[in-house]
Amino acid sequence: VGSCHSDEWRLANPPWQTNVREYQLRLVTKHFVSGLKSASSTLDQHKLSFGIQELLKILHKEMGGDNEREMAPLLKEKLDEAEVSNIVEPFWSTNYMQADTTALKPPPFFKKSNSYFAWL
Repeated sequence: VGSCHSDEWRLANPPWQTNVREYQLRLVTKHFVSGLKSASSTLDQHKLSFGIQELLKILHKEMGGDNEREMAPLLKEKLDEAEVSNIVEPFWSTNYMQADTTALKPPPFFKKSNSYFAWL
């Protein structure tokens, strides 16, 4: 993952020459971890935690992980190299889920009626 600054890393790793896994790893180790440390609310922390959890699952599969209970050795090694293993590893065993916020809720006090005058 390296320790160079974000701009330098992006210039040195153009998308057409870089493995997607490197971008995913960079997202977790640099952006999500720093966001988690500086989150101003628990809601922000929960959103970042969900992102970390899901990216760890993807990276685990891409790095040859076959055991769902143990993190892929290569992934663990990469997290250790980035010095974020102690921060990110607890999210390996979390079960955050997205809540369905699109469900329509009834209005608080309006009654259903066929006409405007009946509603009044």
